[in-house]
Amino acid sequence: MNSMALAAGLALIGGSLTFVVIGALMSARNKRRRATRLNNDPMSRWIKSVEGRIKRVNSRADGRKFLVFAALLSVLGFAAGIRVFENFTAAAFLAVTLFFLPDQALHFLLERKRNKVAGQLITAIRIFTASFIAMSSVERGFAEVGSRVPNPIGRIFRQAASDLAVGVNPDIVFSTMLGKIGTEHGQMFILTLRQAQHDASVSQLFGELANKLEEHLELSRQNSAALVLDRAVSFFIVLMPIFAYLAMRSAVPETREFVTQTFPGRLLITGAFLSLLQWGLLDRFVGKTSV
Repeated sequence: MNSMALAAGLALIGGSLTFVVIGALMSARNKRRRATRLNNDPMSRWIKSVEGRIKRVNSRADGRKFLVFAALLSVLGFAAGIRVFENFTAAAFLAVTLFFLPDQALHFLLERKRNKVAGQLITAIRIFTASFIAMSSVERGFAEVGSRVPNPIGRIFRQAASDLAVGVNPDIVFSTMLGKIGTEHGQMFILTLRQAQHDASVSQLFGELANKLEEHLELSRQNSAALVLDRAVSFFIVLMPIFAYLAMRSAVPETREFVTQTFPGRLLITGAFLSLLQWGLLDRFVGKTSV
């Protein structure tokens, strides 16, 4: 019975995830057709979102390999759920949770990168402001930032200084910078920069922007630190029934029979995995503290 459930479950989960992966692998070949469907296909939008976030975290990563890894992790989780808990529904919840686990990790890395960029942008704005007030040159200000601020912000400003030096249109340079920085405060900096080109008195706004960004970043860090304990406690509570079963099933044989053969036991373990899935979804939205 367990073997049949395992085979049926693996076929179901494997088939579903294979469909997702194949759709991602064929995206390059079907760009035009998929572009038309993006507005109506939530899965396609999600895949595009994942690929975009992967590029922002690490431009060398491959979104298709990421999805293949998530699918394999999900299938292995489903197999483990059937093997250990002998519960199709609980195993399905575990499979869904593990499928989105890499995406949750990607979200965490992206949040960290945003905070890192915000911290570097504060330094960059202060350095640029001092240089711009002294020399009234955007190009020199960019070069000064590029030589003193580490990557990724330093690289962005160095490239911008190089582009301006060879005569690239400043509007194009600023737009490129905005796309690479990719934050609300980066947009405010570029907007102020455009105004400063025509009115040097606007330069005082750079300092105000840096102060505002610093306050926002500090608030974000405080919120993130306050959530760490709450996250850990809630995660432990969600996993406690699962840990308890794994610890007791060898020492108390009746535990395995209760969890795998009785309705209350099966309901308990199913609820635990459903709670784990819900925890991941809630943590994704409640835990947002980025700047």
